[in-house]
Amino acid sequence: MNYVLGLDVGITSCGWAVLELNHEDEPVRIVDLNSRIFDKAEAPKTGESLAAPRRMARGIRRLTRRRKFRLHRVRGFLVRHHILTKEEIENLYITPHKTDIYELRYRALTEKVSPSDWARLLIFFAKHRGFQSNRKNEKSGEDGLMLAAIGENKKILENYRSVGDMLYSDEKFKDCKRNKGGTYRFTVSRSMLKEEVQTLFKKQRELGQTFAGEDLEDEYISIFSAQRNFDEGPGANSPYAGDQIEKMIGNCTFEDGKNGRPPQKRAPKASYAFMAFNLWQKINHIRVNSKGIERSLETEEKNKIAGLAWTKENITYHDLRQITGLDEETRFSGVTYPLDSTTEEAEKKVKFSWVKPYHAMRRALDKVEKNYIQKLRREEIDAIAYAFTVYKNDKKIRTALAEKGIEDNVADVLITHLDGFSKFGHLSEYACYKLLPFLEKGEEYYKACESAGYDFRKSSMEKLEDIPNPVVKRAVTQTMKVIKAVQRKYGNPVEVHIELARELARSFKDRAAMDDRMKENYAKNEKIKECLSKEFHIMNPTGQDIVKWKLYEQQKKCCAYSQKLFDVDRLLHDRTYAEVDHILPYSRSFDDTYRNKVLVLTKENRDKGNRTPMEYLADKPERKEKFIAWVKTTIKDSKKREHLLRVKYGRDEEAEWKQRHLQDTQYISRFLYNYLRNTLELAPGYTDRKRRIIPVNGAVTGYIRKRLGIHKIRENGDLHHAVDAVVIAATTQGMIQKVTRYSQIKENETWIDDHTKVDERTGEIFFVKKAHEKDAFPEPWPRFRQELEARVSEDPGEAIRRLHLPAYENVGEIKKPFVSRMPRRKVRGAAHKETVRSGKLREDGYTILKTDLSALKLKNGEIEGYYRPESDRLLYEALKKRLEAFGGKGKEAFKTPFYKPKADGTPGPLVKKVKIIEKSSLNVPVHKGKGVAYNDTMVRIDIFGVNEKGKTAYYFVPVYVSDTVKKELPCRAVVQGKSYENWKIMDDKDFLFSLYSNDMIHVVAKRDLSFTAAEGSSLTATMETKDTCVYYKTADISTGNIKVITHDNSYEKRSFGIKTLLQLEKCEVDVLGNISFVKKEKRQGFR
Repeated sequence: MNYVLGLDVGITSCGWAVLELNHEDEPVRIVDLNSRIFDKAEAPKTGESLAAPRRMARGIRRLTRRRKFRLHRVRGFLVRHHILTKEEIENLYITPHKTDIYELRYRALTEKVSPSDWARLLIFFAKHRGFQSNRKNEKSGEDGLMLAAIGENKKILENYRSVGDMLYSDEKFKDCKRNKGGTYRFTVSRSMLKEEVQTLFKKQRELGQTFAGEDLEDEYISIFSAQRNFDEGPGANSPYAGDQIEKMIGNCTFEDGKNGRPPQKRAPKASYAFMAFNLWQKINHIRVNSKGIERSLETEEKNKIAGLAWTKENITYHDLRQITGLDEETRFSGVTYPLDSTTEEAEKKVKFSWVKPYHAMRRALDKVEKNYIQKLRREEIDAIAYAFTVYKNDKKIRTALAEKGIEDNVADVLITHLDGFSKFGHLSEYACYKLLPFLEKGEEYYKACESAGYDFRKSSMEKLEDIPNPVVKRAVTQTMKVIKAVQRKYGNPVEVHIELARELARSFKDRAAMDDRMKENYAKNEKIKECLSKEFHIMNPTGQDIVKWKLYEQQKKCCAYSQKLFDVDRLLHDRTYAEVDHILPYSRSFDDTYRNKVLVLTKENRDKGNRTPMEYLADKPERKEKFIAWVKTTIKDSKKREHLLRVKYGRDEEAEWKQRHLQDTQYISRFLYNYLRNTLELAPGYTDRKRRIIPVNGAVTGYIRKRLGIHKIRENGDLHHAVDAVVIAATTQGMIQKVTRYSQIKENETWIDDHTKVDERTGEIFFVKKAHEKDAFPEPWPRFRQELEARVSEDPGEAIRRLHLPAYENVGEIKKPFVSRMPRRKVRGAAHKETVRSGKLREDGYTILKTDLSALKLKNGEIEGYYRPESDRLLYEALKKRLEAFGGKGKEAFKTPFYKPKADGTPGPLVKKVKIIEKSSLNVPVHKGKGVAYNDTMVRIDIFGVNEKGKTAYYFVPVYVSDTVKKELPCRAVVQGKSYENWKIMDDKDFLFSLYSNDMIHVVAKRDLSFTAAEGSSLTATMETKDTCVYYKTADISTGNIKVITHDNSYEKRSFGIKTLLQLEKCEVDVLGNISFVKKEKRQGFR
């Protein structure tokens, strides 16, 4: 069987469809379809990498290990120089010291200190030695905030003898001396503390203390200051050790060693080679529009812009206008020109810096000599870029610069005034310089590659490991699994059509902004619906009604082509009165975006035909001038204005426009295209069609789906991805031709009377039964929509049988698609919550926690959970009185500071937190058992089947991340309403299987199970069944229930009790949605 494979790839889904092809390589039947669902490879709330918590935890462990080793060295120092014995050091902190460490630092400036106090000071400085970064790019993020705080505190320090004196004496540090709650106000640098240590050694020496000798000072300072260079990494035995950035630089896409030449490493993005390559690509893409005609820039104009980019850092389009001398009528494509602002104002809003690293180097080198950078060869600029991109400490940078002949004084200036760079391009410096002459001639990138002797198709990434974005990488990986599974089942496809979601190649921030815009647009549409229903009595406003109303308001109630005012009543109730027209005819542009639509009187639309507005009005000079004036004063969207006033739209522009809207050109589509072209074996087709792997633009498939009446309601479940894949697979060249022909007829038809129309292009006359009856939109094959709806119905076999479709005469059993989900079986997440509680009462099932006063509540007239109120009855009563005055609302009661009352009634010290006792059992011991923390991430649940009174009772044992490092797995199963100590202990002989999130289970219940539809779904509110397969999501130990969803996520059951089920089995679901039952498993540990 010859078939086409359609793929709808999103950030969490891959819809796929297999369509059988006839002898003309056109689809005739749906063979199979389904959806594969997976989690986003990023933190849901922040968009951070899933590896970020592990990386952070690893960094903290490394810091803790190094601090521990440093303190070990300091203790050795104290023993070796007979300041304290080993026993004295061990007992140093057993009893509280009378003198606070901050007071001790202050007094040590003028008084002798005891050996034990001196030891306390040296140990304290080794623990808290201030901020120091040995990375070059330290002025952003947290490092930047700390550096700003250090600068402020340095100014304060000018009035004091040492940091200790400042902390003890200055008003700023009266209430707080350490950073808390995410603030960096109290940060000091390591150099500031080093000076304090040296000052204390000197003062104690002057006071005759033998433990403060100069040799001892040098030795201690060596321990205090020790820090591994950032480039060196964690240590020689670590896989992350030693110049990691240099090790990770990949080979050039073109100069990869496969062409007989040695492989070349990729160039830093800050290198002159890559900046020039990137600059000329950007310049070659600039387009301008003059009097409706779009063009690229002339060679002289391009050279002027390039010269400007190397001399001015921040450039605006207004700068480009001035340097090129463009006239006022000319507009830059891509710039929004609002009606309420001047051309200059609009062009100055958009700022860009094409060679930003170059200007950073220029400013730094100006310290050597004004415009010194102009004396450097481009190879020397490349060397500077490499050193500051690859190395992150001064020593290595200086060495690298010296090796390339950069003078010492120049290197010193660069190290002092230049921050580090980051990131590499996909090409080497050699390849960039080879392409540059052709780009400077104005050749597009693909043409420049050909001129330089490179294969342009290689410029797209061809290996999965080349994809830097983990979200995209997972989507592509899952898509490849689907393709391989389809191949195994059906053989090689003849064609593959791919559509990728717009958000796939966007950042987390951009996707969030897209979501916000969609929500905002949805809210606007709902308001319009309400308005149309209440004011104009349209009971169920359609999407077309909403578009009409939006255009009606945008066009100030006028027809776009005649400028006649609309009769609003006829507009909304008479379908033959006005129409939404494509400015650039759909048959010539395939552009169905809102920017390409206007509201016009039906007669005007018929007269215009499949011409552009300016072509339509070319022989009507008075109307044309009036139209141009109306557009310039009414249409706010500058892109829409360009469309309306476009004069030149010949065959070349038409072909370019159609290509742009028919095919997806985003980088990930190009990657998949090239990857499949190089790795996927295709079966021969019946025709000589050349292009067999096609990245389809979602706008086209969206238009076809809409015109065919295939509606998508995401809340109805995940099978809509499979439906989309069918439409994508059906969007063949033949289907495009059908749509083009349909659009041409529609645009060119003229009605002679209510039942007669004529095609202006061919002269054909058509008669219709109903007045102004429209032709049906062409389907990929007859009854396509009915077949598609049948294939995703509850009983597709029966639904197809009722349709009596010839293509299914010899087809056997037809199963309903069962959505496949990627299980989450990796151990990921925190072992425990961040808040550490006192473990004093852990054995009694309680924990103690310091909590903010604002969190306090009253219960039965007392402060809920207050720990030992009898220990300070005066404080407790004062807190309770304040709460009572504000109705028990802690947030309101403690908005203002609360001071602990003294016995005489006067205010005492400020109180911010008090101890609260909470019941807790399932927690994790930390700090060697001194503290406890609540469990965090649940990895899985283990299901047990226990024989109770001759029947199987099902229980689950929760397994947390913290359990994965223990010698034995937990054995207590959740019992609803009982504490952990009273949970049921399980026997391994009763173990059935483990469930991770997105594992499938088959359940049979005594009574109907009620499932709830998602909010916004058009399905029935509830679904009831006794026997079904569902996906496990999470477990709730407080209720003893689990949460499950139906295969397509159309329904869910949040509180699903498993104990009394008649049957509970685990299933495996493969990539294509095929189900198999799992036999009894052996309980697996993690060690």
